[in-house]
Amino acid sequence: MLKNWFIYHIVSGQAFFAGAALVFVGWLLSWRVRSARVGHLRRLSIVFGLLLMGLSGTPLSLVSLVLLAGSLAAWLLIDGHQVAPERRRVVFMSRCAFLLIFAVCVINELRYHLPPNLANFGDQPICVIGDSMSAEFDASTPWPAVWAKRSGRRIKNVAVAGADAKSAMRQCREIDDQSNVIVEIGGNDILGDASADDFERSLDALLRELTQKPRKIAMFEIPLPPWSHRFGAIQRRLANRYGVRLIPKRVLLGAVTAEQATSDGLHLSQQGHNLLAAQMLRFFDEQTY
Repeated sequence: MLKNWFIYHIVSGQAFFAGAALVFVGWLLSWRVRSARVGHLRRLSIVFGLLLMGLSGTPLSLVSLVLLAGSLAAWLLIDGHQVAPERRRVVFMSRCAFLLIFAVCVINELRYHLPPNLANFGDQPICVIGDSMSAEFDASTPWPAVWAKRSGRRIKNVAVAGADAKSAMRQCREIDDQSNVIVEIGGNDILGDASADDFERSLDALLRELTQKPRKIAMFEIPLPPWSHRFGAIQRRLANRYGVRLIPKRVLLGAVTAEQATSDGLHLSQQGHNLLAAQMLRFFDEQTY
């Protein structure tokens, strides 16, 4: 239970916000540094906070990273235990500049964790493109079939076990022009030998093909292992380019890390498929967001 919670906390991106809270505590302590002990606590809070933010695999944009790193470095270099009167205004400005940039980055990341607005998918048929997380695997009924049965939706599942962003192009041939699409792909690219550049080229080609027809597309955001930021940044950038709605990574990850939700630690058991179907039912059909 504790192991699953830790994995979920890190990979879901929750660790980013826990780390941000620690960095903020360090920022607050900067105003109260009166002793070496408080100074040590401030440094530890900032270091552990930044470590958690990095481990979360959160794919901040390059601009955000540059601004955040620059403002943090400027603040820490200018700030100190003993502040001369003539430097107080500079220190104050550096603290405020960092907090402003930091807050913008955190708020911007928060929007990727909120429930997706998928009401406009309506009751059109849906086709699911994916890998073994969505395909028929073992004796389990995959979540698209469970979701279809519970909701009454017309859902066609063309997911193939072992698919990656490149091979998923073949699944596009089975999509009719009237169907909206849900994409669950990328896990095998990260866990396999594909480079980030390969993944970008393949996913770009896949989304470009899918958007040749006027349809709505949603895509599961990939749960990222620590320090796999670039894959997530690519997915977000391409989703924005092609107008694809992202389903927060906690949705897919929550089904994987729940108790008895996998058959081998990775592939969903029937309970896992049922959990994921329930989430999709809530986002698309109950509209409780």
